[in-house]
Amino acid sequence: MIISLLLAIPSFNSNVNEGYLGYLDADSGFDADDWYQITVSQVPFAFEAKLEKSSPFGGFLYLYNSTGSQLLFVNHSGLTSQTLAFNIIAAANYYVRANSTSGCGSCTREIFA
Repeated sequence: MIISLLLAIPSFNSNVNEGYLGYLDADSGFDADDWYQITVSQVPFAFEAKLEKSSPFGGFLYLYNSTGSQLLFVNHSGLTSQTLAFNIIAAANYYVRANSTSGCGSCTREIFA
């Protein structure tokens, strides 16, 4: 998990990331997880991450704190849109993980403040 946190893509307010989850790549293997880092300096902070998918493949959206402890998760299986919302009260780095547990598809992730 620590390596995944270190490789997280920095995200900013209303930053949109497009990509794919759940595909098999001959060079890198199964693409089951995408990681994003947000830096919170002013609190309280109304955090929101939205996932829009091309198909209702299975998986979860997770929020982790700077030590890698899971704070919250929501299931996006069977849905084409899901939102993860959390009121952050401590200034630090936080991490969002978009995960695929079954199926594959294209998706858009957006971070809101």
